Amino acid sequence: MSQFIEMFGDTHMRSDHSRQWKEVVEIINGKDYKSIQVEDGGYPVYGTGGEMARASDYLSPANSILLGRKGTIDKPLLIREKYWNVDTAFGAVPDEKVLHYVYFYWHCKTIDFNVLNKGTTLPSTTKVDLLNLWIKIPSMEEQTRFGSIVEQADKSEFVGCKSQFIEMYYNTHNKQTLES
Repeated sequence: MSQFIEMFGDTHMRSDHSRQWKEVVEIINGKDYKSIQVEDGGYPVYGTGGEMARASDYLSPANSILLGRKGTIDKPLLIREKYWNVDTAFGAVPDEKVLHYVYFYWHCKTIDFNVLNKGTTLPSTTKVDLLNLWIKIPSMEEQTRFGSIVEQADKSEFVGCKSQFIEMYYNTHNKQTLES
C-alpha cells in the first residue's frame, strides 16, 4: 500500500489526469446463485468473505475487483478468474485500454468505502456512488510497471514482507533506469 501511494500519490482527486469511474469502469450487479449452483467444476461464487460456492455460469470477467454492496463494503478483492458475484457484491471491471487491473485494485484498496455508506444498520453502497468516484490515470507504462512489481512480490519467497520487497524492487529498477 505504501509503495502504491509513494508511486502514485492520492489517486482519488480530480485533476487533468483523472476521470470518473463511470468513464473507465463497468459495474456488474451481483445476483443470487442458488439456481445455477453446481457441486463440482464451474465458476467460483464470490462474496466479500471469499469463495462460497460454485456456479455453472459467471457474471464478472477475470481480473476484476469484487466490491461490497451490502455488509462488508470496505474490503475489495482482486479476482483473477471469471466468477459469479453474489447479490450483495458488485464486480468492478476496469477498461483495460486505460486501467491496469492491479493498479485499479490498489486504487480501490486506498478508498474508505465507509464514507459512501447509505445503510443505517447494515453498511451499504450504491452503483451510482461508485461510478461517481474519481481515479487518477497515470500512463499505462507506469501502471503496468507497478503491476509487474506486485506480481513479482506475490511470487516471491518474501510474501510476508511484500511492501519491503516492492520497495526494494522498485528502488533497484529505478536506479537501473536512471543509470541507463
